[in-house]
Amino acid sequence: MRNWDSAVRNLRDFCRKGGPDPHEYRELMDIFSIIMEEVRETSGGETLLHELWPTLGDAFWSTSTVQGLGVLKPRGYAGDFELIDRLYTRWVSPREDLTRWDRFLHSRSAVKAVRNRKAYFRKEMVALTARAPGHKVRVASIGCGSARECAEAVKMSGIGHSTLSILCLDHDRAALRYAARVNGSMGDAIKFRLCNVFRWRPDPEGYDFIWSAGLFDYLSDAQFTFLMNKLVRALRPGGRLVVGNFGPENPTRDYMEFGEWVLHHRSSSQLEALASGLLAAGEAESAVVNREP
Repeated sequence: MRNWDSAVRNLRDFCRKGGPDPHEYRELMDIFSIIMEEVRETSGGETLLHELWPTLGDAFWSTSTVQGLGVLKPRGYAGDFELIDRLYTRWVSPREDLTRWDRFLHSRSAVKAVRNRKAYFRKEMVALTARAPGHKVRVASIGCGSARECAEAVKMSGIGHSTLSILCLDHDRAALRYAARVNGSMGDAIKFRLCNVFRWRPDPEGYDFIWSAGLFDYLSDAQFTFLMNKLVRALRPGGRLVVGNFGPENPTRDYMEFGEWVLHHRSSSQLEALASGLLAAGEAESAVVNREP
């Protein structure tokens, strides 16, 4: 455990001084990698983490930083709507002694990837409505969280409320209340439904676009396949299902898993294999794996 002791000592030094400066970011990421290597190779390694967090002070043991919110999980699950919305909005702690931690977090590749979802979704909505002028485009957002990308798609892309109809589903009532506030000016263009998506009965009218940015990488392969099959069948002819999933090359993984934000990372070939049954059965015409910037 010599590596562990040294890494923990260095991490505590960062906490005492109020977080890293930009030239220290690589060193800090190396510390998380060393700690997580020890956790994964040690029997009961999760206990080591649980005992370490409270000793690091408010940087990790309070909701005054984004990473602290991730560690404490006040709503009982990782990656909740408030954490994701802090990523979307580049939230920085109002406490000057903690701001460097949030600036560090927002510079991480995985966090940038989360923010890139919004631009991707806006672009898709503009293209979709342009292809169907004068028609109501029906969209479903699965596991919507704060649904901030939906508000931006309507507000920032010049899409008329009469053109776009987005149904936002989430299992967390607090998430839907939060999303309703974020989307309050959107009128009837965005509606909300409290629902477990595995029990959801899609509207028989179908959807032109079904979007799930952050749910599928929490699902097992069996759950992934089941839900994908269900959602594809809810599409109108020519409709598209778009889901997000982190890849195994995620360079932020050790930092995320230090806070027990654990995802099912999947490669392009793994995703294609999960879609192969739909293609073979003729349920889908094609399956494409793209990467955001």
